[in-house]
Amino acid sequence: MEKLTRLLAHLPIQERSQAAEARRIAIHLANKLGLSEEQAGKVGVVVTEAATNMLKHARGSEILLSSSGSSLQMLAIDRGPGMNVAACLRDGYSTSGTAGSGLGAMKRLSDSFDIFSNHTGTVVWAEFGPHTSGYGAARVPFKGEQVCGDAWSIVEKGGAVWILVADGLGHGEFAALAADRAVQAFENSRFDTVTGVMEEIHSALRATRGAAVAIAEVRNSVVNYCGLGNISGVLHSGTSNIHLVSFSGTAGVEARKIGSFTYTWRPGAIMVMHSDGLQSQWGLEGYPGVIKHNPAIIAGLLYRDYSRGRDDVTVLAVRQ
Repeated sequence: MEKLTRLLAHLPIQERSQAAEARRIAIHLANKLGLSEEQAGKVGVVVTEAATNMLKHARGSEILLSSSGSSLQMLAIDRGPGMNVAACLRDGYSTSGTAGSGLGAMKRLSDSFDIFSNHTGTVVWAEFGPHTSGYGAARVPFKGEQVCGDAWSIVEKGGAVWILVADGLGHGEFAALAADRAVQAFENSRFDTVTGVMEEIHSALRATRGAAVAIAEVRNSVVNYCGLGNISGVLHSGTSNIHLVSFSGTAGVEARKIGSFTYTWRPGAIMVMHSDGLQSQWGLEGYPGVIKHNPAIIAGLLYRDYSRGRDDVTVLAVRQ
């Protein structure tokens, strides 16, 4: 059974000292995950290049670092003017008088790499370590908080992929405790049915302030979905959305009904699950071709452009 979770650091990039701090934190996390000294060095270079480029060309920039099993992922997100990606990946191309090897070097040094850019800005994704294809997340605490009251987890077991997103009530330490408790109960559950797993989580959260929770079991092209509270789930095909239904209530506090619904996951669609820190009326129509990119790019774009800004936010995008 493989367990895949969670964000490690959220780093605003607004001044040069923050670029150096981002490099230090990234190398520390790479070492903590057990990456080799060579890989940790590559992480440091890529994060430095990303931060430096954003300081030169963009605004509203930030770097998210997260673990996925034994790999480290970076999302570099900005609200700049965008770029000609094909040109910028060629060594020697520069718009600011530098050597012009930054973006190409970032791609070469990363084990996996993707980028999306248009007139609203750029999102760069890089991974170091074993490739974890098929999903990507952006998870960010409420401004001023040291911990995030949202959490997510993915477990592969018995030929199915099980997915959890949890949002502890409120934000801060006690919300994070509830969300983390939900993850712990989820990862230790029997994985029999989505309603059975929800009942285990509901029981485990009784000593906490409670959480909104949604669980999806994906088996072949079928999604069994159980939601309690205001976690949103959407199957998005690029042109239409199927909204996944949750019951009202709060895991650990009140659950008048725990039930499930079954959906067909059509080829080419992605599933997006997110907390209410993200606006419910989002869309991908303004990002032509993005549905073919790594799901982490999609999660980063939705976080950047649809975050409410007044709560923790988690966006998890999954490709079948």
